[in-house]
Amino acid sequence: MGMHEVQRGETIVQIAKKNGFRAWEPIWNHDQNAKLRAERPNPYVLAKGDNLFVPDKTVKDHDCQTNLKHIFRVRNMKQFLRQVVLDANEQPLTGKSYELSVGGKTASGKTDGSGLLNEEIPLDAKTADLKI
Repeated sequence: MGMHEVQRGETIVQIAKKNGFRAWEPIWNHDQNAKLRAERPNPYVLAKGDNLFVPDKTVKDHDCQTNLKHIFRVRNMKQFLRQVVLDANEQPLTGKSYELSVGGKTASGKTDGSGLLNEEIPLDAKTADLKI
């Protein structure tokens, strides 16, 4: 694959999906991304212009006996929006009801004791609307 220059709003999960991966960890943990990992210890915090090495995918073969039923579980990636909501004085808005619209879906809930909302969002989400 090669080097990928991160664009504004891209996430590690989106980059992995776009390149045919079913998990982001093989990309993030690749030796050629050691420098980026040192600069940004959190894989969910990438900035425009970051250079991320995307390795070639590897194929896994599984030997199994014929004429028997075998179950293979395939992992699906998930992406979350984790946001601390602050007031004008930069204090957390705790226990506040919210409505989050993203990717044609709407989720609602309340911020926790630290003002955090944590919602699963579609992998291809680029924008969202949040009402407190």
